[in-house]
Amino acid sequence: MEVKDKWELAIDDEIVSLVENQTWNLIELLESKQALHNKWFYRLKEEHDGIKRYKARLVMKGFQQGEGIDIIEIFSFVVKLTMIRSVLSVTTEDLRLNQLDVKIVFLHGDLEDIFMMQPQGYIIPGKEHLLYKLKKSLYDLKHALRQ
Repeated sequence: MEVKDKWELAIDDEIVSLVENQTWNLIELLESKQALHNKWFYRLKEEHDGIKRYKARLVMKGFQQGEGIDIIEIFSFVVKLTMIRSVLSVTTEDLRLNQLDVKIVFLHGDLEDIFMMQPQGYIIPGKEHLLYKLKKSLYDLKHALRQ
């Protein structure tokens, strides 16, 4: 299988996840709103067993959002490494730490009135003028972490 085919499978997998999780509805844009653009983000991950995994993510161009128009509040959860070390150092028990990668974590937040252009390569023929109204949060929205 060629590398191009592997990336296309990764993109298809992302689209399937978004559709299965009912991330959006295809509608016409409301007059008072703007449609945000999106882009594909690609990453080649090497698993612990040495196998390379091709990942594609559809991310929003969140820098296009305007305060009072698309967003009201912004929230960013940040933990400093020194805080984690402090908490771990005061524990008296022998702890085991695990890391977890949640594939569709941003799809669990509900949104109101965020519109997105159809993703490149997945524009529906005959419906090019329609946009997606997001029902779930996507990566890189300014308030995605809050959701």
